Amino acid sequence: MSTVSTPATTRQYALPDWSALDTVWRRSLPFPLWKVGEQSLLYHWLDDAVDKGVERVVLYVADRPAEVRLAMESATLWPLAWEVRPVADPAGVEVDDTIDRLPGTPATPPPEAGWGLIHHWQMIEHTWLARFAEEVAEYPIDLGVGRGCQIHPSARLQPPYWIGDHVSIGPRCLIGPNAVVGEGALVGEGARIERAHLGDGTYLGPETDLIDSVLEGATLLNLKHRARIDRLEEFVAGQANGPTRPPQASPGERWLAFRLWWQWRKAATGKQVACDTFTGVDGNQWTLPKGLLPAHRRPLLKAVWQGRLPLFGPLPRPPVALQGLPEDWATLILAATPGALSYADVMGASPGTFEEALHTVYMLTDRSGRTNELCLSWARNLLRRHPLKSGFIELGGTHG
Repeated sequence: MSTVSTPATTRQYALPDWSALDTVWRRSLPFPLWKVGEQSLLYHWLDDAVDKGVERVVLYVADRPAEVRLAMESATLWPLAWEVRPVADPAGVEVDDTIDRLPGTPATPPPEAGWGLIHHWQMIEHTWLARFAEEVAEYPIDLGVGRGCQIHPSARLQPPYWIGDHVSIGPRCLIGPNAVVGEGALVGEGARIERAHLGDGTYLGPETDLIDSVLEGATLLNLKHRARIDRLEEFVAGQANGPTRPPQASPGERWLAFRLWWQWRKAATGKQVACDTFTGVDGNQWTLPKGLLPAHRRPLLKAVWQGRLPLFGPLPRPPVALQGLPEDWATLILAATPGALSYADVMGASPGTFEEALHTVYMLTDRSGRTNELCLSWARNLLRRHPLKSGFIELGGTHG
């Protein structure tokens, strides 16, 4: 890789294509997006660029440039202009540096495939931990612990370490040295984490040692013995929230779903019902609706009154429907349990559109319960005003 001198306000970086080296972990992200401590390796380079007064960065990417572009679109904390340029091989591009290590550390040859890549990543993280511990040593508060953490007083923390937001650590645990505990992780009583990385949202069982290893969900990478285990026992490790039961519809919602399903039982196709209005729980007038709801939703309504599905949630969709959406939107929608009806229906958004995804994300992030109440009010008025004798009913609209 050759380097080039660029104006002080611009930096050009190459992102190596190490996808062929990732034969053990087989991650869905290119190496520069792997987390190192509290953020991705790429973001550490953005920190360095801002510290040096850089105003614009250009990234030459051969491995999954779409993922890199999504990461840059989410990088709103850095006051930088940026450009992602897909290339066949970044080795042939003149750049200022390569994002394959931490800023300020010497360049090294590419690691060996497989476990060599995992060890290279671990070395980068341990280097960052040591650097971080030195930088924050003079502060009176513990900057290595994120927000909203619950750490038992008997737990011991040995620097260097990093503990993400909303982590729970039980009694008699030992964290560190060289330990990273990802956001939302849960560490059981008497567990030990040393020279190891516990992934976001991962549960580590009580009286369990995680040493020279990486644990994400139920997948363990043991770096010392170079062994991968994909399905650990649930009492040892897994997702911190466990295999949760899908949200259940209330008795009233189940009855409402049954009534809708029953009136739909002999639905014909090819017709539609006139638009109408109703007063929502917020006191506003809402329009019954512009989009068409086909009768194939009927099996979903049956699943609701049978107690297997919530009445309201993201509409079921194929994975291709998530392409082009912001990464955090797609993650929210994928993690949510689908419903028979959606807030997007109330708003008249056609399934599969960007507008429908926007309303779905709003519903999933609404903690006030307002969207669910509005959906209930809308569905009751829908049932009362339309006998559902046709194969399609008109849904959604905007409040006026």
